[in-house]
Amino acid sequence: PIKLSINSNVDVWAEVRYFSDEGVPVGTGPVPPKVGETTTYRIFWNVSNSLHELKNVSLSTNLPQDVTWLEKKQTDIGTIEFNPTTRRVKWSTSKLPTQIKQASTWFDVGINPANHDVGTFMKLNNQTSFSATDNTTNDQLTDTIGNLTTELPKDKYAKGKGVVIK
Repeated sequence: PIKLSINSNVDVWAEVRYFSDEGVPVGTGPVPPKVGETTTYRIFWNVSNSLHELKNVSLSTNLPQDVTWLEKKQTDIGTIEFNPTTRRVKWSTSKLPTQIKQASTWFDVGINPANHDVGTFMKLNNQTSFSATDNTTNDQLTDTIGNLTTELPKDKYAKGKGVVIK
């Protein structure tokens, strides 16, 4: 007989928003972002899972030097921390049971564009890394998500308003 092990079905995604789905601001400041003025955004991380429990679950990213961590954060499960020395944001939980179909966390960041940022989308975070261990197969599950910018493609109220202006 051949024994096959199937890893849990995990989906990880990240997005940045200025407005909620209902059009309520979750960010502050001018949109589009303006030189010399602070604009804040909310970064959302989500993990959906089925089949097996996960253990040692984490998502992490580094913030660019011109992005400010704002200490405003929330998580469904686990903890979210920011290390000001390494500029690393990390969400982690020791386990994610299958009864929790989706776990979410968010945190706020701010930018204050300079003249050299005019005409560009500003990067709000670097690549995000996901890792977890499938509790049944003991396999390491990993994924990466590209960086997020002020472009806000999934924010229907701020879409097209991410290029820095004077």
